Amino acid sequence: MKQWHDEHPATAALKSTVDGEGESYANPPGYSDTVDHQTNFYNAVRTRKPVAENEVFGNNAAIGCHLANFAYFNKSVAVWDGASKKIVKG
Repeated sequence: MKQWHDEHPATAALKSTVDGEGESYANPPGYSDTVDHQTNFYNAVRTRKPVAENEVFGNNAAIGCHLANFAYFNKSVAVWDGASKKIVKG
């Protein structure tokens, strides 16, 4: 082993630094995204204006989850066929 390590020295570690001027965000104390979501929905019902996350948004989000499950359980790549609106093996 010593001979091998002598012939194959370890590469030097990459030098990196942490940027001290990075940005971070924290929600205000007591903030709940559920309240904002429900407020948006109830205001849309009252005013008949479109919601921020409509049925198309929800459907597309669900398709992503279904693709992940299909790929996992079938152990293959899952592809969304928009023409037939079905999941197919890729």
